[in-house]
Amino acid sequence: PARSVTGIIGESGIGKTTLIDLIAGLQKPSEGQILIDDRVLDEDMLPHWRAGIGYLPQDSFFIDGTLRENLIWDSPGEISDRDIMDVLEEVNALHLPGRFENGLDTYIVNYSFCFSGGECQRLALARVLLRRPRLLLLDEATSSLDSENESQIMDVICRLKEKVTIIFVTHRMSLLEHFDKVIKL
Repeated sequence: PARSVTGIIGESGIGKTTLIDLIAGLQKPSEGQILIDDRVLDEDMLPHWRAGIGYLPQDSFFIDGTLRENLIWDSPGEISDRDIMDVLEEVNALHLPGRFENGLDTYIVNYSFCFSGGECQRLALARVLLRRPRLLLLDEATSSLDSENESQIMDVICRLKEKVTIIFVTHRMSLLEHFDKVIKL
C-alpha cells in the first residue's frame, strides 16, 4: 500500500533481495507478472518506474569526494544547499557537515573513518531521499547497526512514510512493530 512501510521478512537466502530486485525491475520474473497499480510492469513502463525508486542497500558506499558530491551524485536536476540541509535534518544528520570547517564542501577520502556506521547509513539515506523517490526500497538497511542507531533509523523511516512508500527487507523480527504490513517469505 502507498504511504506505508511494508516489511518483507525471512531468513537469509530465502529470496528477499530477489523480490525487491523484481519490484525494482532489475530482474524479470520467470513466471507471472509484476503489477503496479493494476498495470503490468513492462519495458514501456520500466524507465518511468525506475526513476521513482530510491534504493538503500545494506552496505552504504561513498566515493572519495566532498560531502556534497556524495549526497547529490545520482540526483536528477539541481539540488540546492537548502534541499540538502532539509533532508539532512529529516534523517537526523543535520549536525554532520558542521563537524568540518568547510561543511558540505569538505573533501573526505574514507567515510567509514570519519563517520560511525549509523551516521554513514543516515547520510546514505539522505542521498537516496534527495532523488525524491516515490518508492523507497531498503535492503537490510539496519542489519550492521547497533540497537541505538537502528532505533534512530527506524524512527526516521516511520516518519518518512507520510511522503513515500517504503518496502523494508529484513531478517530481524524485532523490527515488526515498525511495519504497517508484513510479508513473510
